Amino acid sequence: MTAILLVTIVVGCRRDLENQPSTIHVLVASSAAAAVQEVAGQYSDQLPDGVAQPRIVVVSGPSSGLAQQILSGAPADIFISASPKWRDAVAERSLKSELLLKNGLVLATHELNEKGIETMADLSHPSVGSIAIAGKSVPVGHYANQVVEQLPAEELRKVNSKLVFGKDAAALVAWLERNEVDAGFVYTSDASRSEKLRSVQKFDSSLHDPIFYSITRIADEVTEKYVPRMVECDKFFAWLQSEEAKVIFRESGFSTP
Repeated sequence: MTAILLVTIVVGCRRDLENQPSTIHVLVASSAAAAVQEVAGQYSDQLPDGVAQPRIVVVSGPSSGLAQQILSGAPADIFISASPKWRDAVAERSLKSELLLKNGLVLATHELNEKGIETMADLSHPSVGSIAIAGKSVPVGHYANQVVEQLPAEELRKVNSKLVFGKDAAALVAWLERNEVDAGFVYTSDASRSEKLRSVQKFDSSLHDPIFYSITRIADEVTEKYVPRMVECDKFFAWLQSEEAKVIFRESGFSTP
């Protein structure tokens, strides 16, 4: 009697699990979060009627912080990093990794551009009070600091005294959109997507490391124990690299391989 009861409970639990929609956790660099959300909606829309739609949870932030979350055991199935450094940091949990997107770096202002900034040379002018940048541990900050550090010594000293540091690309964009800083170093995609930003100078790619976004399939203990959920994660991983997704990424200001 006890054995029969146990089998009934196990089978019942399995049926309950099979009837629940899968949850896919996508950890994505903040600069690509809006585009990934749109791709996720597109993915759900194209599923046939009657097919259980997975719940796609998009968590955004700086690539450095997201990598630390993954290494600390946070739920993660897919990781989109804006830097190969943080892709490599989670290599021990990586099932596979591919190049997903390319981006550029620009100097941007609020659409009003009240200080009349046109190039980096204007940043050292006394009228410019604050310049948004991210720290070197954050990809957008890493690339921007590479550009800034090539300024002549006297200009560099003046610009460094005006820098204010944001936690990630989204924070820099928010400051610029609210006109709380005079200028900022942001991704090309962020400047092109925001109607409140004006891109005043695009930096040649030779001035900084290549800006590549990688997509990594993360091994998750719960996912790999339940095959249907693993399959759902693999399907969405593939969809993020599909031609349909690339159209959305390009419209969001990225270029694709």
